[in-house]
Amino acid sequence: MTAVPLTDQTPVALGPLPAGAALLPASATVTPSMLATGPVAVAARLPAGAGGVVVAGNVAIAVSPASMEELVGDLTVAVSPQMGPDGDGRTYVDLRFTDASGNPVTTFSSPIALTLRCSEADLRQVNGEVLRLAPVYVIDAESPAIENPLGFPAGTFVLFPPANVAPDGDAATVTVTTHALGSAVTLIPTPIRWVQTAGDDTPEFSGYDDAAIVFGLKPASSYLLVVEPQILGRLLVLDPATGNYAYVNASDVMPA
Repeated sequence: MTAVPLTDQTPVALGPLPAGAALLPASATVTPSMLATGPVAVAARLPAGAGGVVVAGNVAIAVSPASMEELVGDLTVAVSPQMGPDGDGRTYVDLRFTDASGNPVTTFSSPIALTLRCSEADLRQVNGEVLRLAPVYVIDAESPAIENPLGFPAGTFVLFPPANVAPDGDAATVTVTTHALGSAVTLIPTPIRWVQTAGDDTPEFSGYDDAAIVFGLKPASSYLLVVEPQILGRLLVLDPATGNYAYVNASDVMPA
């Protein structure tokens, strides 16, 4: 990694920095050579109005000065590796931002950038095809409305908007720009795929929970396009026959 001189505009570590971690001024450019093969825990304070870059193993968070314009005082960034759903070494980190008073910060006046270098376990899921990996965030109690406009329950995996995602197959990285963040983030095989209904009269629901109503029935072998990861026991799908979105029970469909 190229050495970057420390200044009063550089983030300050709030504990010992582990191997694979680095704190850089906001002017630094994140490159694949800066990123390790797995996440590490880092906590750092970004100076008021200056921003900075926090490298936590294979994860880098870049906060520009413009992103902090609406904050009073410094910003604390904490990165905590989490055990993935399969416990297999996939990239899965909890990201938390707090202001000078210790209050959660989940929205930013200008986008922040999150860069993830795919781990070996991430790449195994997709046979090394980085473009088949999709970054997602996990809804929790602190997720702002802009992150969860459909009111998904806590624990739901939600895709970042594709327009805000820039994968690099050669570097095995995925970069996301976002105005809102403050929860767990991971990489999953893209859920956008075709399924078929397994039997006759497969119900299409208005929502993902028991309060949803049935507004249509599909015959066996109907094609549906899955557009989001599973939410509770249902999948959000696009019905090509109607052009409408609906939810179906995951148990009622099979891979096409």
